[in-house]
Amino acid sequence: MHLVSKAKESYPLTTVIGMGLRVIQDDDGKYLSSDAVYQTQLLSTGDQVKKLLENFGHKGGSCNQYIGKDLLVESAVIMKWAENFFLTDSSDYQSRCKELFKNQHRQVESHDIGTIVSTIPMYQYSSDLDTNCKDSDYFGQQYQSTGILFLKLIKINQDRGWLKCRSQDGNLFFFYLKNEKIVEHQLGVGDCFTLEAKVKDHAESPFDRDLSGKRLRVTSLNYAKVVKNYGRPK
Repeated sequence: MHLVSKAKESYPLTTVIGMGLRVIQDDDGKYLSSDAVYQTQLLSTGDQVKKLLENFGHKGGSCNQYIGKDLLVESAVIMKWAENFFLTDSSDYQSRCKELFKNQHRQVESHDIGTIVSTIPMYQYSSDLDTNCKDSDYFGQQYQSTGILFLKLIKINQDRGWLKCRSQDGNLFFFYLKNEKIVEHQLGVGDCFTLEAKVKDHAESPFDRDLSGKRLRVTSLNYAKVVKNYGRPK
């Protein structure tokens, strides 16, 4: 008896990214990582993309028609950005992304879909930095009080307790805050709030880069205390 091995399913890179954009669009702009859906009934964005691509493969139909022209155009832009953005000496993740985007005409196998899709929020974050923080500069003197800062929350990791914010001048800030304080002040991405802190240090961040890949200047704070959360601008 001879066993026939099933051919591995693969998909065009532009289609995988386009489908990721469509899923994020349909989820009200939210990207769901595997960690975010852990121990829930939800599917991560990457798994939703896999499921949709598999369904189109089995039932037939046009993936690209479902994705739509505008998102396919954005997909091509992301591919071009990713080709030169990732650093091979930064982490295993970035090295893998560099390898995956090296050949823009590649077919993506199912096990790489999650990694490919995870670059979409990175592009969106870099695009936001490129628009609002491209000329970010250091703020204040090390170990000195900041006074009252008016900031906008642009990124948060509640599990690890860190927040990234920008000022009205486009300067970037990074600090830690206890989870109970995040909950107490109901802080979420897009909120504007006032803060008191001390300057810890200044550095060009490998995690905060504009679309060209340039490292931006970030002021790290400690002894951070939220004064008032004004919520999202209306």
